Amino acid sequence: MNDKYYLKFMKNDKMGGNKLKKEFIKKVITLIIIIGCIFLVLGLLSLFGIINMEAMPCVLLAAGLFNISNAYYVYGKNKKSAVFLILSGLFSIFVSIFITLF
Repeated sequence: MNDKYYLKFMKNDKMGGNKLKKEFIKKVITLIIIIGCIFLVLGLLSLFGIINMEAMPCVLLAAGLFNISNAYYVYGKNKKSAVFLILSGLFSIFVSIFITLF
């Protein structure tokens, strides 16, 4: 009899844990979107000369790392999108290094 109640409690506890996990993932996704928008705005401001152009390599490097980390998150759901994010991240990092050196 006690085992039955224990199993029911554990099942409910797991469901509550999944709910917390989903809420955490939603918050992380929101944070990723906000960071991406900040990188986009900084890149545009740097391109139009509002911000010093010397800030552009830092923005590109951060955006490249951001794309690669985002690809890691997306890989389980959509592999084509993840490959594109990895390639665009590597391209951003390459452009950042190229701008810095030349």
